[in-house]
Amino acid sequence: MTTAESSARAGARGAGPPRVTPATDRLQRLLALVPYVVSRKVVGLADTAAAFGVTERELVDDLNMLWCVEIRSPDPYCPIDLSYEGGEIVVSEAESIDRPLRLGVDEASALLVALRMLAEVSSLEDRSALSRTIAKLEAAAGEAGAVSAQVAVQVDDRGAGSVAAQVRDALERGRRLHLSYYVPGRDEATERDVDPMRLLVVEGRTYLEGWCLRAEAVRLFRLDRVLALAVLDEAASVPAQAQATRTWVSGVGDDVNPCSRTAPCKTFAGAISKTAINGEINCLDSAGYGTITITKSITLRCKGVIGSILAAGTTGIIVNSATARVLIDGLDVMGANTGTTGIRIIAAEKVWIKDVTISQFLNNGINVESTSAHVFVDNSFILNNGQAAGTFGGVNVEGTSNIANIRNTQILFNGTGGTAFAVNANSASAIMSLQTSVLNDSPNAISRVGGAQVVCIGPSNLISGAGSCTSTVPFL
Repeated sequence: MTTAESSARAGARGAGPPRVTPATDRLQRLLALVPYVVSRKVVGLADTAAAFGVTERELVDDLNMLWCVEIRSPDPYCPIDLSYEGGEIVVSEAESIDRPLRLGVDEASALLVALRMLAEVSSLEDRSALSRTIAKLEAAAGEAGAVSAQVAVQVDDRGAGSVAAQVRDALERGRRLHLSYYVPGRDEATERDVDPMRLLVVEGRTYLEGWCLRAEAVRLFRLDRVLALAVLDEAASVPAQAQATRTWVSGVGDDVNPCSRTAPCKTFAGAISKTAINGEINCLDSAGYGTITITKSITLRCKGVIGSILAAGTTGIIVNSATARVLIDGLDVMGANTGTTGIRIIAAEKVWIKDVTISQFLNNGINVESTSAHVFVDNSFILNNGQAAGTFGGVNVEGTSNIANIRNTQILFNGTGGTAFAVNANSASAIMSLQTSVLNDSPNAISRVGGAQVVCIGPSNLISGAGSCTSTVPFL
């Protein structure tokens, strides 16, 4: 170990007590950290800590854990060599991360049994990703995974599990709930009507967040304290005052909080349910704020700090509301070489993407698949996407009658195959404009299908690669 590294560790130890980080958050960070550094060759300690939303001390702890990440017999050794001398992280001898993971029969069987058991938990809100993972693992394991079918795990769905199922039903149908709820502080059972807002899991416990008509305020109810529950025929009606026009997130926040400036939430997903339509979620500090699905008009804004979304194995931001007007401002959306799509616009009216960096996704950096959406990309960086084989790249506009205006944006190093692109107008009704932007280091700078139009405002763009604009409008 070098003197500089020893000093860095000593300095980190003297920086005060570390934050308590959930194990799942740290595991996701550790899995993404080595590919992140390897893809950049050399990165700064401070920049990497900011990108992952942790302190430098926490990052040093992670690096120390990664110091020996694999032990092989008969001679245990460390196949990954890393150092952070002089404040720069360098990883070498990391060829093992390029090789597919191989599981033994017992490992594959144990993993499949655990995943199937998790899929039976009633409080699990989204099973789609889990179902895909199980299917892929079963296909990869083949006969070796058949052993797991001989093991059956029965999940006890009584108590909080069955209550969660009833709450989820009320949420889906928009119905009011009647609760008999135990209050331990007063050692009494209370009766109250609640308009449900969402289910959330905090530190392993499932809560209902809803508008309590008795308290005339938003309240959290622990499901294991619900004595009885009935779904009423009356429609739920959460009042406007239950949601704030401006909410806040922080790396040291908690999604149980009201998402105020003094009591911020921890994730975008936690804050959006407490933010009114046309409201705004702001970042208080540099941190990772998790992936988010947007179903209403809203602003995500991280200015003056590094607000990041680490989307390893998934999509960073999904916009899915035909009437939504969404502004995404000042974010770093990173796929860590395993994420699928940076920003996916399934349905929207207008989306503004401003001062955003989108990088390291397998498919497209931005994918517009809506109908009659208008997307504006301004002053952003879209780089190193389209890493999977196929027709992928930086910005893809498909669907019906969608328009994308790209200005002051660098779209670099996107795509790996011969059909990969920087930008792609991928339907006959798609319209795209390029102004004062750079398209470079992709097999096809501009790709278009049928009657799609790509209009260059210029000469103001720097374009390198195959393809051309359908027309050029003078730059004024």
